[in-house]
Amino acid sequence: MPYSKKILSSDEAIQSWRGALMARGETVALVAGTFDLFQPGNLLAIRRASKLADRVVAWIEPDDPGGLAGARTRCRNALDIRSEAAAYLKDVAAVIPGLPDLTSALRSLRPFTLVDCSAQTEKGPGAAAARPLAAHTESLLPIGGCFTREIARSVREGRTPIALPEHLQRVPGEDAGLEALFRQRQGRGIKLVTINGCFDLLHIGHLRILGQARLRGDRLIVLVNDDESVRRYKGPARPVFPIVFRRTALLMLEPVSAVLPFSGDNPLAELEKIAPDVHVKGGSFEENRVLAERELVESKGGSLVTLPFVAGYSSTRLVQSMKGCAP
Repeated sequence: MPYSKKILSSDEAIQSWRGALMARGETVALVAGTFDLFQPGNLLAIRRASKLADRVVAWIEPDDPGGLAGARTRCRNALDIRSEAAAYLKDVAAVIPGLPDLTSALRSLRPFTLVDCSAQTEKGPGAAAARPLAAHTESLLPIGGCFTREIARSVREGRTPIALPEHLQRVPGEDAGLEALFRQRQGRGIKLVTINGCFDLLHIGHLRILGQARLRGDRLIVLVNDDESVRRYKGPARPVFPIVFRRTALLMLEPVSAVLPFSGDNPLAELEKIAPDVHVKGGSFEENRVLAERELVESKGGSLVTLPFVAGYSSTRLVQSMKGCAP
């Protein structure tokens, strides 16, 4: 899927995109941030923006924004990687990677609504420049403990999974649902694809493999380990995010149709129920660990395929990075 087509890398591209929307009478909401990590704060802002306007723009702050406390909050991922990641979000219609002449770029978007956390004092240059140019600013209350820096501190101090406030304990809306997908499969012959994993601290490796998995069929169902099974597999400090947030984040991704948590050490019961046409495994693994999955899927007429990991990206590496950063 052409997620990269969402990225507007010049004033001309922004003007063309905004002009087409204005011709159709469509409105725009802007969310500015580093998007170095998908976390409750920035995803809540994206969801809120989608309720306020027809189209949501994610403005990606530069690699080391001067307004963000310097090296202490230096982004772990380069601008192009963070821009690509934001493009995978369903509710994001366009991504603008922090352009040098940010005032000109922001003026090209007008009129727009800015969705911003008023309590966040460490604002990047895009967020700061957007406020006086916005036709309206929607101020969001901060989510305690859920700024990226606070999440890193919780990881260092072993306070995981991250505690979420009560209003974030529910998945917003419903995914397509397995029963609905089964009906579509029978009525229209759609091809179901499954993939399983922990999907803790989503990174570009996760996003690319989900995008590639989706291309293997018509609908992608993600089988995600619940908190206890992640703890058994990854250790007592994992997961960083609880299952309710991991499921929410996955459902916000363009390639994902449905998410089904599982509690065992493998998703055999879920694969038995779904009988996918294709079951995807990512990266390197020991064949004997997935032999039962392969045999089950093939016994129902499906196939198991492997896709390579993206080198240099893993949740474990992100956790280690957080443990090593300054307080």
